[in-house]
Amino acid sequence: GKYIAPKDRTYCANTDRADSLKHAKEQILKADVVIFAARWKPETAKALPRTIKHLGLNPWQKVIVLGSKNFGKITIRHYIHMTNNELRALENDIGEAPIEINTILHKGLNGVNKVAFVDPIKLICGTDQTCPVFTDGLKLISYDGRHLTKYGARYVGRKLFQHSVLGKI
Repeated sequence: GKYIAPKDRTYCANTDRADSLKHAKEQILKADVVIFAARWKPETAKALPRTIKHLGLNPWQKVIVLGSKNFGKITIRHYIHMTNNELRALENDIGEAPIEINTILHKGLNGVNKVAFVDPIKLICGTDQTCPVFTDGLKLISYDGRHLTKYGARYVGRKLFQHSVLGKI
């Protein structure tokens, strides 16, 4: 309860929801691979190793944790009059928060048996604090900085599956 925003507590208290861990535990225990992806907050990132431990996963199960991603502030009206070369070179500042959360996840999960951490920021953006706004084909990656467009999903998915443990499952 302490990690749930007050406005979300009533919704989250409903144990019949399909996305509750309690409801999904039977299905989780049958899975070969369990993937955690969320809009991580520092508190939930810190609690994740304990959450995974309490799930009581079987030794043969593999866990993949997808870290935080962010494409910065998207301002479409600024992009309309830019040249193709300017759009290709355009990168947004992603801020400290997603990098901090990925550091928390990486450190907390390091050494946790059968858990692989995937840092989308490093795979998509490199080591800088900036990330591209457009794909190489000049398609917008995210419409709001967090959610992907159809083309952004293809772009990010290709990178994740070519350069991380996701490509080996």
